[in-house]
Amino acid sequence: MATILVVGDSLSAEYGLKRGSGWVALMEQRLAQEKLAAKVINASISGDTTSGGRSRLAALLKQHRPTLVILELGGNDALRGLPLSMTQDNLQAMSQAALSAGAKVLLVGITDRTMALALQPCMPPWPKPTRRPWCRSC
Repeated sequence: MATILVVGDSLSAEYGLKRGSGWVALMEQRLAQEKLAAKVINASISGDTTSGGRSRLAALLKQHRPTLVILELGGNDALRGLPLSMTQDNLQAMSQAALSAGAKVLLVGITDRTMALALQPCMPPWPKPTRRPWCRSC
């Protein structure tokens, strides 16, 4: 069985939403509907930054031994005016830690064009996106 670890901020922690209605819960429901055996651990904290996620990640990797880590962090860094280089360093370190622990990494979030371009150097080259039948926005 796959273990999916989500490390995110309020977007993943369902801040302001009815419990069970956020994207992580919806992903878990879809996995069950598709009969894909996966355990989802939502370790997201509303207001978290990449520094907070980085400081918690080693313990989470050790505790849960995920096969996939979804990182949804960086928005609060931008809102607080933290240096983009620090956000890049933290995301890169978290990605490397997860890869070293044997997990695949998916970095998700909402960015504006400036932030997306600035984060590009810390991202591996991605294949051309393809339409997925389970993805409404693809």
